[in-house]
Amino acid sequence: MTTTEIILIFAVIILIGYFIKALTGFASGIFSVPLLVLFFDIRLVVPVISILSLVSGLLLFPSIKKKIYWKGLFYVLAGTFFGHNHRCIAFGFSRRQSSENNFCHSDNYFLIKNVF
Repeated sequence: MTTTEIILIFAVIILIGYFIKALTGFASGIFSVPLLVLFFDIRLVVPVISILSLVSGLLLFPSIKKKIYWKGLFYVLAGTFFGHNHRCIAFGFSRRQSSENNFCHSDNYFLIKNVF
């Protein structure tokens, strides 16, 4: 494939993904990432889609700022903060366990923490 074809494939998949986002309000990444991974390395696709999603969110924010229910958003963020910091305790993992046997301090926990 030539460079032009690669750019065209990338652009078409991204445009269709953001067309779906325009229709539904989400799912640009859900549509784009699996298709782009068929053609490109996942280590390239995920950061590019993340940056595009961040930029599109920042561009959309001024137009929807007045429609945000800030009090409700505060409760959601407070619950997220509490759940994030107390996840190990909720799953029954004590922070007093040795670090070898403690799931909260293992690499698996940090992987799961960043995914969820």
